Amino acid sequence: MSRFFFFFLLFTCHLTDAQSVWLDGAFNTRTGQQISEDQWKELLPQEFDLFQNDEVLEIILESDFKQFIRDKDKDQYQEALLHFPLNDTTVVKRVVRIKPRGEFRKKYCAVPPIKLNFKHTKIYVNSIQQLEKMKVVSECKSQSDYEAYVVKEYLTYKIYQLFSDLSFKVKLLQLTTIDTGSKKSKTNSSFAFLIEEADDLAKRSDMQYLKVETASHKNIVESNMAIIAVFQYMIGNTDWSIAGAHNFKLMKEKDHLQDKALAVPYDFDYSGLVNASYAVPSENLGIADVRTRLFRCPCYSKETFDQTLGIFINNKSRVMEIIADFPHLSQSAKKDITNFIGEFYQQIEKKDGVNFFLKNCGRML
Repeated sequence: MSRFFFFFLLFTCHLTDAQSVWLDGAFNTRTGQQISEDQWKELLPQEFDLFQNDEVLEIILESDFKQFIRDKDKDQYQEALLHFPLNDTTVVKRVVRIKPRGEFRKKYCAVPPIKLNFKHTKIYVNSIQQLEKMKVVSECKSQSDYEAYVVKEYLTYKIYQLFSDLSFKVKLLQLTTIDTGSKKSKTNSSFAFLIEEADDLAKRSDMQYLKVETASHKNIVESNMAIIAVFQYMIGNTDWSIAGAHNFKLMKEKDHLQDKALAVPYDFDYSGLVNASYAVPSENLGIADVRTRLFRCPCYSKETFDQTLGIFINNKSRVMEIIADFPHLSQSAKKDITNFIGEFYQQIEKKDGVNFFLKNCGRML
């Protein structure tokens, strides 16, 4: 992999003293000599897209994670150190800020997920994405099952991208954290992924991001709403709500030619596809587990549902291919997901497959 091409690949050097002053600048990786800002700025590309391919980025982030956990209920940032190489001999060190995020995950996870904040960090790159903030989804606990949950959720985002261009981009990481909060720094490494910010999605899509606390399906484009509802049914996810504006964002065309908004779903760890041990459906839904599908969608015309199911059927081979070719899950895990998604396709490929959706629409959202 070309390090220059992935200049945002983040590394850090292990500090022998947890109290050492973090140096901010560029350094020669062989001699340790500091390089002038003008010299290393010349090495930067003017434009880049962090999400343009599926290669895994190796990120090492260093901070006092003991303090991070102690302060998990406080909405405040703390400093962290990251390094990223510009080439084989030049590494840039940058002090960034991190804070815990996620209401459920703050309570449940051993280490809460991280929000990275680059707002006051100079990256010197002209891009739509100015790297002000970014969410990191990481393993909830240091167990193999939990790392697999992260990878499966990342895969779910990639599958949804097959059905809609208006979707959050994600980047798979090999995340190493170094906890400087004790005399002997502790290191942990596992898969994680970055999620594009809603503001960045809106910018690259030339749309307006609508920050709302409640919404109605009547204000969302029918074709968009139908695709989301069928996708959530396919992956066995009921952890979303239109009325509560839960686990989706709303975007609107800037030219105002379309009165209705477009929804963008996210946060799929409670889905049957991921099948996390902690995922339990709401009691008022009347289903026993997340592997029991429940269709939650407004009632639309037969033509709308026919067109929507046609989109899913036309993309079946691509869905199965992306699962089969995914290199970061075991064969047994991929077989399990393939069988689960296969059950959905067996249902919708029946001659009267659309009738189920016509009969079971109108459930609460």
